[in-house]
Amino acid sequence: RGIPGFSTLANLFNKIKTEVGNLQLRMKYDSLVRNKKTDDEIYMMWVKQGKNPDQIYKRWIRLGKSDEETSRLFLRHNLQPDQLYGILERQGKSMESIYKLWEKLNLGDRRIYNLWVSGKPKRLTTKSTECGTMRT
Repeated sequence: RGIPGFSTLANLFNKIKTEVGNLQLRMKYDSLVRNKKTDDEIYMMWVKQGKNPDQIYKRWIRLGKSDEETSRLFLRHNLQPDQLYGILERQGKSMESIYKLWEKLNLGDRRIYNLWVSGKPKRLTTKSTECGTMRT
C-alpha cells in the first residue's frame, strides 16, 4: 500500500507543473509576437530547435490555436497529408474529427480514404530542414 493521499498530492503537483509550463509557453509566444514574429517564423524557430512535428503541434494547441489553424500552418511548411494524418491520430483524434478537418483543409475524400483503408499510415521518418519537415 501507498501513503494515503500521496496520489492526490502527485496529481496536484502534475497539474501545477502543466499549468506553469503552459504559462511559460504563452509568455514566450507573446514576447515573440510583440517582437513582430509571425506564426510561420515561430514554427521555423521550433523546427530549428529540433522540435518534432508532434511536439510543435501540441505547442500550438496549448497556445489555443485550433486544429484547423495548426494543420494549415503545417501544410504551408510542406508537411505531407499522410504525416498530418499520423500526427492527428497520435493526438487521439477520432476518424470522424480527422475527416471533418480534412474537408475544411480541402485535402480530398480520396486521399483520406486511402489512408484509412490501408490501416494506420506508416510511421514516416521525418527530418527537419530550414524549409520544414521532409519525408526520408
